Amino acid sequence: MASERNQLIWGEIVARAWRDQEYKQRLLDNPKEVLIEAGSSVPDELEVRVVENTSNVRYLVLPESPAAAGQRLSERSLDGVSGGGFEFAATNTSIAAESQVAEAAAVVTTEAAAAETTELAAVETTVGAVAESVAAIVIIPVLIS
Repeated sequence: MASERNQLIWGEIVARAWRDQEYKQRLLDNPKEVLIEAGSSVPDELEVRVVENTSNVRYLVLPESPAAAGQRLSERSLDGVSGGGFEFAATNTSIAAESQVAEAAAVVTTEAAAAETTELAAVETTVGAVAESVAAIVIIPVLIS
């Protein structure tokens, strides 16, 4: 919830920085202060840096590694991340199952479309017959008189 709120606040900050050069400079110079003023929750121990992409400079953020964060991946997790091991085989099985479901859905959809086409043809035939009857009812009195 707080993350969604912070994202909304960040969007407002960016929009304001695009409109107001002084505000943008404050954001670049002291981002933590601007974020807190806007109502974002920023822990005291967190350092915040804001950089601006330009037409000829792009900044990429390299996420912190799990090891640096004090986490250790299991061999099974490493296999999954690298595309090997059980997770990969399970993924292929899942893809095959999803493919079969999609094919079955396509067959059902095709059959439903065929049924609808048949129903439409029957309706068109009925409408055509009714139109001919109405025409006959209108034409016959004209011919009699």
